[in-house]
Amino acid sequence: MVLPYQLPLSVIFVDLNGLKLINDSYGHDQGDELLRTISGKMLIYQREGDIFVRYGGDEFVLLLPYTPYDVAYSLADKIKNSDTLKISGRFPSEWVSISLGVATKTGIEDSVEDIILEADRMMYEDKLRKSRKHKNSIIEGIQSNPRLLRKWDQKHAENVADHAGKIAEKMGLDPYLQELVKKAALVHDIGKITIPSKILNKDASLSQKELELIRRHPESGYQILRSVDEYASVAMIVLSHHEWVDGSGYPEKLKGEDIPLASRIIAVADSYDAMTSGCTYTDCKTMEEAIRELRACAGTQFDPEVVSVFIEEVLLSGKY
Repeated sequence: MVLPYQLPLSVIFVDLNGLKLINDSYGHDQGDELLRTISGKMLIYQREGDIFVRYGGDEFVLLLPYTPYDVAYSLADKIKNSDTLKISGRFPSEWVSISLGVATKTGIEDSVEDIILEADRMMYEDKLRKSRKHKNSIIEGIQSNPRLLRKWDQKHAENVADHAGKIAEKMGLDPYLQELVKKAALVHDIGKITIPSKILNKDASLSQKELELIRRHPESGYQILRSVDEYASVAMIVLSHHEWVDGSGYPEKLKGEDIPLASRIIAVADSYDAMTSGCTYTDCKTMEEAIRELRACAGTQFDPEVVSVFIEEVLLSGKY
């Protein structure tokens, strides 16, 4: 209950942008740590007599007794533009931002619930204004972070896109689908940014838990890409690029033509480049050795038609 002498009562409604993406891509442990960090940082702005509470999954409310609207708005603006809420972690800092809404109860007849709802509505308008900018920053945040780019091997991605584009062309896919295949190939391993470097770079055998983390990267990539309008069209392709045609791949154990054709194409291109380029000198295979490996795995790991087109019409055509 708000007493008359506590008026005006202002509300700052805070929404944390990016929590769902971090939960989906990095796991709930990272999301929970982010919530704790944000809560701790927000307490800096809590004055004596103010009340700061978590209101929902990614929402917080700051109640400000004896505070007119202009003072509350000024505080919200200070919070929004402060470096205090810049977060660092395993994820790109650009993935995290806040949206704010402010409302004020001036009369005893106004309910606190209505004022909170009004602040929520104002927050949502702020969120909509930021939405496109935030989505674009998801990929930009990765591209501008050298630590993450080392996990997402751009040279390998470009090689895979080149191979996959040639396969798509030789298979007679229409130009739009050819471009879609190349676009997906360029980001097929983007989910690897969520894997700790010590696991990605480990020389010794991986533990079962580490292997499970590695195998999560198609799902993490899917979650990242579906959050970005420009890349949403290739998210499902990336999700399925480690499926095997015999049904023993991951993450969904899809089989045969249930696997998108673009994913089947990328699987062949990815494996070929891994065998011939993404390796140490002693581990690298020659083109002939890699061809034998692809043929041996056709019908189990790889689509036989895709393998045949890649070998006969791309690698051995004399024009590659």
